[in-house]
Amino acid sequence: MKNRSSLVLVAACFGLLAVGCDSSSKDKKADATAPAAPKQANMGIVNTKCPVMPSHPAGAKVVTEHKGQKVGLCCAGCMPAWNKMNDEQKDAALAAAK
Repeated sequence: MKNRSSLVLVAACFGLLAVGCDSSSKDKKADATAPAAPKQANMGIVNTKCPVMPSHPAGAKVVTEHKGQKVGLCCAGCMPAWNKMNDEQKDAALAAAK
């Protein structure tokens, strides 16, 4: 009788493991079909690259404003070059830096 009780207990444990594995695979399928979250700008800035040095990422520490938008620069050294640009140059640099 003890062997039968042990066998039932082992079978019940395997049954729980199988159900647990099945539910996790359903969660993975749901994640794979979920829509991607919209891409947002870094810390409220509108660009991802520095408009003065496009090979560098834009940072949120050095920020200026252009036409009501926050523009991130890679470093404080880029601020004088940005300030020397006219509006057309800033527009072009910013468009390339997004």
